[in-house]
Amino acid sequence: MKNKYLPRKLFRYFWDVNPKKMDCQKYDIYIITRLIEHGDDFAIGWMFRNYRLSLIKEVLMKYRVAPKRTMETWAEVLKLDKCRMKGLQWKIMYPPFWEPSGKYRNQYRRAITESVKKWGIG
Repeated sequence: MKNKYLPRKLFRYFWDVNPKKMDCQKYDIYIITRLIEHGDDFAIGWMFRNYRLSLIKEVLMKYRVAPKRTMETWAEVLKLDKCRMKGLQWKIMYPPFWEPSGKYRNQYRRAITESVKKWGIG
């Protein structure tokens, strides 16, 4: 962990708490889940620079941190076993209104894959 507190650019993802007082070590799982679900390129890059890859993978394996398709994309990018991911074992999944489908799904996957390659983790 390099930074003890969140950078100002990430405050918008933490609307339900006071991000100025959030300790990045103490609330690591909360921060990772929020950035995986809502983060942009900068947020994902910051997450990978500040947290161990093993911790990020552990969060993806143990928690349902994002919609099903997003979880599947992260599983493919980070080469995780989809059968063991808790977020993909739910019997009923309600996709949110913004979740990409059809031709946009491939663009979405490409964007995540490019971000991961850009930050040197894929």
